Amino acid sequence: MSDKTCTIRTRKFMTNRLLQRRQFIIDVLHPGRPNVSKAELKEKLTSMYDVKDSQCVFLFGFRTQFGGGKSTGFGLIYDDLKAAKQFEPKYRLIRNGLEKKVDKSRKQMKERRKRAKKVRGAKKNASGESDGNHLAWRVPVLSAWLNGRMAQANAVAEPSRMEVYEARECPHVSLCSILVLMFRLFRCPGCIPNSIAKAP
Repeated sequence: MSDKTCTIRTRKFMTNRLLQRRQFIIDVLHPGRPNVSKAELKEKLTSMYDVKDSQCVFLFGFRTQFGGGKSTGFGLIYDDLKAAKQFEPKYRLIRNGLEKKVDKSRKQMKERRKRAKKVRGAKKNASGESDGNHLAWRVPVLSAWLNGRMAQANAVAEPSRMEVYEARECPHVSLCSILVLMFRLFRCPGCIPNSIAKAP
């Protein structure tokens, strides 16, 4: 009858405050067994390091030494489940039962990607590849940047051109008008027409 005991040793142990975890390399000696399950290793590490929740322990990357009897892998012990869900990759969360795997047909994913390659811009919405909001964040960012640039130009402009460089904080500025103003501002700061500068 094979021996059911196993010995666990950790090395290169370090505390990673940035990722809110303890990380180490784990050596498992199991001379009478082909291998040791991760569930059993989790229980032993939980008792060794006084971990409150065994779900905060993540084990991966195990390799069995040639000839058997010894396995080496990586171990992570997070401070809490919130940190684990924030920093762990999704596939390891699924393996530990903290996330649910969404089954998707590989063929459907490939067909969707092929359809998206044949169209550009907003037409990708019809193909299902884009949700249509991939440019939504750029308009307020560019608008704020442009208002800042115009305010800088306003500080050095001549008194007669003050109304030309008037910085208007309008949240409804379209992307095209922002790009036109940017081009004109860089090309010639003094050539922005009143009709564009004073446009709502």
